[in-house]
Amino acid sequence: MSKNRGPLTILGANTIAHYENEDLVAQERYKNSFRAKVISGLRTILRGSHYLLEKYITNAYIDKAFDLIARNPSSLLICSCLVSADIVRRGHFPNPVVILTQNDEVAWFRQMRRNEINPLGKMAAHISVKWLMCFLQKHADDYTFAHITESDSVAYGKYMPGHKRLVVPAGVDVYPLTIIPEWDGKIRLLFCGSLSAKMNNDALLNFAGVYWPALEKCLGGRLEVWVAGSHPTIVVRRLCAKYMWNLYFDLPDDVLRDLYRRATFSILPFAYTAGTKIKLLNSLAAGLPVLATANMKYLPEQDFEPNLYSDDPEDWCEHLVRFVQEGVQSNDRALCQKFISRYSWQSIAFEMDQKLREANL
Repeated sequence: MSKNRGPLTILGANTIAHYENEDLVAQERYKNSFRAKVISGLRTILRGSHYLLEKYITNAYIDKAFDLIARNPSSLLICSCLVSADIVRRGHFPNPVVILTQNDEVAWFRQMRRNEINPLGKMAAHISVKWLMCFLQKHADDYTFAHITESDSVAYGKYMPGHKRLVVPAGVDVYPLTIIPEWDGKIRLLFCGSLSAKMNNDALLNFAGVYWPALEKCLGGRLEVWVAGSHPTIVVRRLCAKYMWNLYFDLPDDVLRDLYRRATFSILPFAYTAGTKIKLLNSLAAGLPVLATANMKYLPEQDFEPNLYSDDPEDWCEHLVRFVQEGVQSNDRALCQKFISRYSWQSIAFEMDQKLREANL
């Protein structure tokens, strides 16, 4: 964004970074830490609030935000999620504001409520939905909302009829394809994501219960599963130990990219989808085709060979059997990356800048 719109300041969890023409020109740190999950949940319930607001929007963060906005009174503010915009509301700042909605957050918390076992979590999710609906309906005319998919735009249109909206897809880093290993007859399935996130834990449980039995039966010793990410929960550790899946955690970026290079398919076994799109983008950007549930098919024209989007484990089996002899070829990987190149961060930033200018922002 700093290439297209001039100097850019990013307020992070405990850093303030200044960019000019794509370069980081200055960075400072400040003391801040997020609230614990239980504390955040209790604050949400007691204050009739929003879980992400209570977890991430701390007093230290608010103080820095107020200071930065006050020193840049006419600057465009881009809020990275809905609860960030609550800071602008509290300070009564006149700046124009764009909110990156990330996903259909109302649907996300409704799904969380349905899938959460803990009563505290269920209640926090329910109250978060009430806060969201109140916030959206009250501030529909105050902000411009940037959605990452057309379906999200339609959903928010139901919550806020006639709201000011843009569609700006999520982006991805695209690295040059490297030589893939010589095929040895082993199909390696890679699941990659934050292993402390409930949604990812639920996806692995779904894979273990629905897909793994059929895959193990039809492919047996020719199949390996790699689970990679940060901070694995006890649930993830037990699943990997029980089914003898390889667990890789807290890896450096270059090692993680090598897993993408050596894997045969990325698996996206999500029973619910809000917030999972970046995993799809990362896989295709690495030239790694995906095996995914049907609800992961959200980008135009993304349903092409050798990818598969299906909720039927037998479809997954039949699809993988086709690749046992030769694996996924280099031209197939190149096709995946060529498709996703339109979603590179450079392309997305340029597209977003154009849409902001059209909206006089």
